[in-house]
Amino acid sequence: MSTKNTAVNDIAHVVVVIPAHDEAARLGRLLASMSLARRRVSEKVSTSCVVVADACTDRTAEVARCFLTGGQDVLEEVEVRSVGRARQRGVASAIEGHEDLRRVWIANTDADTVVPDNWLTAQLRLANSGYDAVAGTVTLLEDDDWCPTVAARFERAYRWPPGTPHPHIHGCNLGVRASTYLEVGGWSERCSAEDGDLWRRLKTHARVLSSAESRVATSARMHGRAPDGFAGHLVSLDQSAFPEPPAGAPMRLPGR
Repeated sequence: MSTKNTAVNDIAHVVVVIPAHDEAARLGRLLASMSLARRRVSEKVSTSCVVVADACTDRTAEVARCFLTGGQDVLEEVEVRSVGRARQRGVASAIEGHEDLRRVWIANTDADTVVPDNWLTAQLRLANSGYDAVAGTVTLLEDDDWCPTVAARFERAYRWPPGTPHPHIHGCNLGVRASTYLEVGGWSERCSAEDGDLWRRLKTHARVLSSAESRVATSARMHGRAPDGFAGHLVSLDQSAFPEPPAGAPMRLPGR
C-alpha cells in the first residue's frame, strides 16, 4: 500500500546508492557534486552514501575512499558484474540497521553522472508530501564524450507534451522509499533495463511521480558499461547511423 502522508512517515535518513565499474575517471566528479547536495539536506535528516565498486580493474575504489568520509558512508567491493545486482548489494548495505524503513529514502544514481545541489532536497520534499517513488530526468554532460549533433538529437527526442508527466526512467535519477522498495521486490539482477523493471512494479503498488524538477547530467559517452543501456540510445541518435530528421518530425527515445 502507498505510504500515507503523515509526519510519522517523514524521511529521517537518505542514502545515495552508486554502482561503479571502472569509473575512476568519473566517480570523483559525481561524489563532489553529491557532497554539495548532501549539505543542502536539513540537519534533522541524516545522510549516507554507498559506492558499489563492481569488478573494477582501475582506481575506482581508491577514488571512492577519498570522498566517503562520513561515519555511515560505505564502500562495497564486489564481483557481481551486473548493474542490477550491484544496486541490490548497495541498497542492502545502506538500509541495514534501520528499524523504520518508511522513513528511509534511497536516492539512486550512477558513477558517470553529476547531480544538482537540490537533487536530494527535491526528492525529500516529494517523499514527505506522500510519494513513495520519484523518477527524474537527465541531460547530457558537456565533457570529452559530448557531441553537439547527438546532444541536439537527444534533447529533441527527449521532449514530452507540456503539462504531462515525463515518460522517462533512469537508474541515475530514481528515488524510492525503502519500505516500498522491499515491498515490490527491489532491484532485479538484470544487467540492463533494471530501472524500467523496478519502476513498472512501483507504479502498480505505490504512489509514484515522474518529476522534471531536478534534472541530473549524465555522461554522453556512446560506449557504456551496461549492455543495451543509455549509451546504446545515444548511438541510435548518432548522425552516422541516421540522417537528420526534418524539422518538426517526431523522434522517440526509449525511457531509460
